[in-house]
Amino acid sequence: MSIEIILPDNSVKKFDQEPSALEVAQSISPGLAKVTFGAQINGEKEIVDLRQKLPSGTQLKLITNRDPEALEVVRHSCAHILAQAVQEIWPEIKVTIGPVIESGFYYDFEADKPFSVEDLEKIEAKMSEIIKKKLPIEYKELPSEQAKQEFEKLGETYKLELIDDIGEATVG
Repeated sequence: MSIEIILPDNSVKKFDQEPSALEVAQSISPGLAKVTFGAQINGEKEIVDLRQKLPSGTQLKLITNRDPEALEVVRHSCAHILAQAVQEIWPEIKVTIGPVIESGFYYDFEADKPFSVEDLEKIEAKMSEIIKKKLPIEYKELPSEQAKQEFEKLGETYKLELIDDIGEATVG
């Protein structure tokens, strides 16, 4: 069975199995793959992770570093790095929500005290350290119940609430 992915110019790329947006980009050109940040599928505005598998018939627009939407992807990644940095410095702090916003990104945290200027400097230094490690970024989609079990083990009660609020069978 051939999986067909439809590109913006209406050309079709065929694959033996469901490809990710990154695999589609790689099939076009290694250079394109290096500058691909995410994708939009089926005309939706939402940007999906470039590692998300695409079913046959998906209309795909790759988001590259030249697209204005790429900034949203960068900000989303920075928000995750912020959360990782805070929890590496203070493992007892709980992560709540942290969306991308028009002027940047943020995360709310449950902590015993507000962050000081010195704390912010520590966080920034830790974020730089994390970025320099060039850690792989993984897209993980799990059944909601399994995700809840994993976050429960970590004591991440706010993530449990978010999964319930989403109300989907799987979360990514």
